[in-house]
Amino acid sequence: DMCSGSGYLFVFERSSSSAAWKVDLEPNVNLNAVPKLATTSTGYETLVTSGKGLRTNPASIPATLANELSSYVTSGNLTNLPNTIFGAKGQCWSITNFRTGFETASTAGQSPTYQLVPYTPSDLVAFRTANGGALALFSVEATLTATAPAGDYLSQAPTPGQPSSYVIPAGQYSSDTQAYLLELAVVIPPAKSRGSAPFEVI
Repeated sequence: DMCSGSGYLFVFERSSSSAAWKVDLEPNVNLNAVPKLATTSTGYETLVTSGKGLRTNPASIPATLANELSSYVTSGNLTNLPNTIFGAKGQCWSITNFRTGFETASTAGQSPTYQLVPYTPSDLVAFRTANGGALALFSVEATLTATAPAGDYLSQAPTPGQPSSYVIPAGQYSSDTQAYLLELAVVIPPAKSRGSAPFEVI
């Protein structure tokens, strides 16, 4: 990756032993924070299917993170999330900061609404790490709707160099809804790590 410290984790899956492998998840992560995975004697990773031995059950994290990010977008307060979740100074890696779009729409008087929910059906997968914790990967869906003030409209025009600006045809609209799929990876410490956070987005 051209961005130092940033890269992608790929999760492949196939529907049967004879089917072709396909990419199921590919979150952009801080590669320096990716933990070593535990492996079997044959070199395969071990799947985690419960919260046993972990600070947090992987199955609960998509909803927890979606709720915390949704609260942050509307309030601006990162209650249980680190400030570096959206990228530290000089760091290329980050996850999308949807509050920026929310604030822009609010300033323009566009009455924005925002929703972030776990992807359905769940694509959560978790692997055991060498220290007894887990690496969990999953997706959440985000929707941002901006509504024009009464008697006004939203003007949409493509901007060269910004692929997302070509999603909606050029024109004038009473409202504009944009949907995003956010793929994430989190590290869950083992239960014995009492001094650590329940999980960390990497």
